[in-house]
Amino acid sequence: KKQIKLDSIMVCDSALLSQENIQLISNLKWITRVPMTLKNTKEIIGSYLEKVKVSPETDPEIQEITREFQKKGYKWLEQKVTYAGIKQRWLIVESAERKQSDIQKLNSKIEQEKNPALKLIKKLETTGFDTVTQAQNYLKLINKKLKLWELKSLEIKSKKINKQSIFYHYQIETKPRVSEIERRTVAAGRFILATNIESSSDLHCSEILWNYKNQQSCERGLVIS
Repeated sequence: KKQIKLDSIMVCDSALLSQENIQLISNLKWITRVPMTLKNTKEIIGSYLEKVKVSPETDPEIQEITREFQKKGYKWLEQKVTYAGIKQRWLIVESAERKQSDIQKLNSKIEQEKNPALKLIKKLETTGFDTVTQAQNYLKLINKKLKLWELKSLEIKSKKINKQSIFYHYQIETKPRVSEIERRTVAAGRFILATNIESSSDLHCSEILWNYKNQQSCERGLVIS
């Protein structure tokens, strides 16, 4: 029999998950969203997720909740994590509907960044540098500003201007950052929930997500999507 009542669990936003806050409420049971600014989230968010399955071993209420998420095409993966000295379960969740929306936004960002990248090519081709190193460093600086595209100079040539050698970039290529686009595509539609309830027999994965979405529904009229 469950020892934890669902209405006794505090559902919080991502601001909870700081070292100081977690220690302050260590005697409470909570669910929160994990901020994607934490160091290990970028690696975890790219994990392989399985489609939600209804387990016959769980009680009927949990099966019903799980079936709802299953119909919506959810995927998830549970991981044991220790953060700020507190043992936790992290649930990496993917919403099929949200993934589609996020990928559309990503494709728009790729197109939006392409034109500025092409304009930077013209700027590079007409900017002279005193040394090859200066030319290379300037290209690196420009590439740091681009998130989804990359400029590559195939050649740096020199011209004599007033008896001084001035170096220019020639044959500049622009290409998408494939690895970054792939990373964002995998992460699309995903978020991470955390709870300090360590046992899945006390709080099933479905209940973690259900509690979180239920709380969001009360606050913002959110429905399962």
